[in-house]
Amino acid sequence: MEKGKAPQPSNAEPAFPPFGGRGAVWWLFISSSALLSAGWFMKPFPVFMFIGLAPLFAIVDRTIDSQHFWEKSEMILLSLVVFFFSAFLFDSSSIVNVLVLAIIFTLPFLGFAYIYKNLGPRTGKFIIIILWLGIEYALVKIQWTDQIIFLADALQIKNNWLRWNNETGYLGASAWILLANWIFYAGTLRNGLNWFLIFLALAVVTGPIVYSLMLDAKPILRTEMIELYRDNSVADVGYSAKGELVTRTCAWLSLLIVLFAVVKSRVTKK
Repeated sequence: MEKGKAPQPSNAEPAFPPFGGRGAVWWLFISSSALLSAGWFMKPFPVFMFIGLAPLFAIVDRTIDSQHFWEKSEMILLSLVVFFFSAFLFDSSSIVNVLVLAIIFTLPFLGFAYIYKNLGPRTGKFIIIILWLGIEYALVKIQWTDQIIFLADALQIKNNWLRWNNETGYLGASAWILLANWIFYAGTLRNGLNWFLIFLALAVVTGPIVYSLMLDAKPILRTEMIELYRDNSVADVGYSAKGELVTRTCAWLSLLIVLFAVVKSRVTKK
């Protein structure tokens, strides 16, 4: 040990800008809960949805290499409970749905932890996005949609932002929200401020809005998505042919990634 330097405790958590110290995960949880709830309630201008999930990526980043991950993953679950409870307008009769949805959408983060453990530190957090979208598609396919809140639902009254979704499907808006959150996380919460990534995130948010306002197309609505997968009857021929293209692709990718991680785990144990 160099002269004049204090010894570092062996169980010290790494510093995490801009939230250093042991209370960092709590601050990230509070930030995410507040931003997601605000994004849902500010439906006329739901910009906070594009940054509300970023702190959850940061919780994973902070705890994934420590023995605290499974304990701290409860903060992700609680943040999603707050989000879905606000989406149901804090109706106490919806508490079961809220808990079920929060557990379901905590799975992408837990799935990432399992994949990270088996595939190594080069595993990117983009996998969380793939797993989330794969789950949304699975919920559509099993037609359990009456009591489901999708991320895309936060933009329901901003149809003029989504005129491009006849190419991606209704849940393309969920992919848009997740992608913006991931880039904002990388630009602000991963290794301090990265202005290139911050401007890229702003471009990812504003670009589709500007493009949509230039289009004259009719956006795909939630009701049309449900009709397509329940009755296979939608007036939009293009959407009928493509369906939920983005989330369907992510569902297959999710399956392949998880299977690869399972195989790697089995091979490693031999």
